[in-house]
Amino acid sequence: MTGDKAVLPSLSGDDCPGSYACTILTGDDLTDDAPPRSVDGSFFFRILLIYNRRSFTALRCYSSDTGSWSPEQRKPGGKIRSHTLRRLGHAVMVDGVAYWPLPGEAFGVRLSDSSMDVSSVPYLLPGYWPDLRLLGVSTDGKKLRYITAGFVCRVTLRVSLHATYFEDVDRHIHDVHVRVPGLRVTGTTPIKLRWFGEKSGTVLFTVGEADGGVFALNMANGTVEKLADGGFFHVCSNIYGYEMDRAALLASLAY
Repeated sequence: MTGDKAVLPSLSGDDCPGSYACTILTGDDLTDDAPPRSVDGSFFFRILLIYNRRSFTALRCYSSDTGSWSPEQRKPGGKIRSHTLRRLGHAVMVDGVAYWPLPGEAFGVRLSDSSMDVSSVPYLLPGYWPDLRLLGVSTDGKKLRYITAGFVCRVTLRVSLHATYFEDVDRHIHDVHVRVPGLRVTGTTPIKLRWFGEKSGTVLFTVGEADGGVFALNMANGTVEKLADGGFFHVCSNIYGYEMDRAALLASLAY
């Protein structure tokens, strides 16, 4: 919210990625010594793309300090299914690594000055429900978390916060059962987790189609607030949350 803007070089012709997932990373997401601003005085950022070629999944990164895209890099291991890739959504950042949810594991990419290193973090809870699973971060920002959800009756939603395979803790860290106001669901009612805010413990989710809504669940106190009517998938496909305290908001407006 500083008014800075950037026009990225076009990826066209043979460089066109087609369908892709992407995330933007600032200096705070990367390393402590990342420059706060680029050489032209604008804020430093990088954009990471994941997309498919005919026989492999590719990675590419734009850096604001150079004003250019990196060479295409092949993802090690198997190709991500195109249907899965199109539904990845936004990534979460933990210790300089961007993670996306894949079936059975979280796929991570760490950016360095000269390369993109990939990793995987298995889930403790088996199965894959792309609309009912969401990646998040612990309150201290140091551990990867994943959230699952589902209705246990027509008006009660169960949301669970889980650890990953590499942590020596109970897999269910936190369970919340909440009544969703003004809503009754059936076995075919669509529900999708959209975003998790690690600072506030807020989960944004949508339920239903045109007669549904957009909701915010506070995991700390177990309350649900309806933010807007209508939860139709295509209308809400670009919902993203952003957490900012009042002081930071006022400072950004005055910049």
